[in-house]
Amino acid sequence: MTTFDNITETDQEGTERQVTLEITATSIVRSTEDQAWVGRLDAKSVESLDRDKKMIGADSIVAHTSFGEITWSLKKGQDLFDALEGACK
Repeated sequence: MTTFDNITETDQEGTERQVTLEITATSIVRSTEDQAWVGRLDAKSVESLDRDKKMIGADSIVAHTSFGEITWSLKKGQDLFDALEGACK
């Protein structure tokens, strides 16, 4: 399991929240700091991933899923992109 903290997530409804992502071989668990909200995404439901790398500011990673898009923004997002790519094969 790989964990990434302090990520800004925007879900398919446009809701933005600060989350921690835990990536396993089969799922992506998204949770807020106080665990008041937890979302589980089956890695197989991710159809494709896109990454917008910025020199200044946060990188954006977009997961295109069977139910919509989820965008994660963070500084230096390559490690997160690689972990997601590995889980979503």
